[in-house]
Amino acid sequence: MKLLLSISINLCCISALAQWTTIPMPTGYALNEIEFVNDTTGFIIGDSILGLSQVGKTFKTSDKGLTFFENDFYFAAFKSISIGDNQTLYVNGIDDNQEGVLRKTTSQGNIWSTVGTIVPHGQLSFINAQEGFIAGQGTGHADAWATYNGGFNWVQLTGSNGLGISAILDLQFLNADTGYVGGLYGPLITKTTDQGSNWVVTCDTFATRSLTMIDGFRGYFVGNTLANDGIIRTNDGGNSFNWVLDYTTPGRPFTFTPSSIYCNDVNTCMCSSTDGWVATTYDGGLNWAFEYTGTPAALTDIYFNDEYALAIGLDGVVLRKQLLSNINDQQDLKQTISFKQSENEMSIKNNGEDLLLVIVYDAVGKWCINKEVKKNETIVFSTEEFSKGIYFVKCQIKNRTATYPCTIR
Repeated sequence: MKLLLSISINLCCISALAQWTTIPMPTGYALNEIEFVNDTTGFIIGDSILGLSQVGKTFKTSDKGLTFFENDFYFAAFKSISIGDNQTLYVNGIDDNQEGVLRKTTSQGNIWSTVGTIVPHGQLSFINAQEGFIAGQGTGHADAWATYNGGFNWVQLTGSNGLGISAILDLQFLNADTGYVGGLYGPLITKTTDQGSNWVVTCDTFATRSLTMIDGFRGYFVGNTLANDGIIRTNDGGNSFNWVLDYTTPGRPFTFTPSSIYCNDVNTCMCSSTDGWVATTYDGGLNWAFEYTGTPAALTDIYFNDEYALAIGLDGVVLRKQLLSNINDQQDLKQTISFKQSENEMSIKNNGEDLLLVIVYDAVGKWCINKEVKKNETIVFSTEEFSKGIYFVKCQIKNRTATYPCTIR
């Protein structure tokens, strides 16, 4: 049995989106970066001033970001963290003498130690437990260094002219050969394909605050030109770029200034901002949903998986949003439901024994379609009258919930 639903019926005004909640944290620390080794265990680094000295702290969660505890402390401002493997992490900082400091754990944070005698400071990117890179300020210009023995020794990669970028804000190596650097001044995006021996300018007009390459071809860069601000995307390894979020993006808040981006895959990304907003795309940047976290905090970094999202800020704030009530329930429920989307319609079939509740809501979660679907019943509803953008189809059987993001073009 099929039922044709129109957008004009069963409309209700609700707040369907889960809210961001504040996770208690020690005060006085600017939180700079967040990394997770798996869906349960993650780390946040931050820095502060104690007396006349810079101090850094690492905070750890083992319960999906519900609580964090102090995991490491050192007299250096912690600025960058990188994962070697699921047990090995590195944190880079700068001490009061403007010398680089490298902290390392090989036990998922149970024990931290200082490694290396002469360590540069800047942005970290490890490709495994032993091999990693730092890009940062050298003598008069930015340079890049590599380690091949777990941070104990560092080799300068760049020549006398360095990278040319005056202020490096992000670094990512995909493998031992290929890496990307983004910064504020000079050649703003540079790339190497020969282990850092040579760097090629791929963009000199986009000041880059954050970057994430999904593979050797596709990736996103957060920053600004003199005339625009937002996110650009490459599909050819950085040879060319196109805007996917800028001043003209529908629904963009006036104050939205992107700060960092994290992607689960090439289509699904979240971007934090310096004014408490978060933007999400499920279609590779064609459409974005904007959501206010409830605080005007200057957010610095963001992480998410299928179950929850976390955003951190300069004033020590940690915000968490539950995306799914239980990932196992969601996976089990999706085996019970058949969901299909075509160009002009969506269909949902209930293959289970119990009553299925279907709610469709838009990116701000206020308008929805409500429908109960009986056993072996299929509903089909037209999307021709929907406005373009991101929508969510929420399916619930008893206390189990599955949510399908979809895009209307």
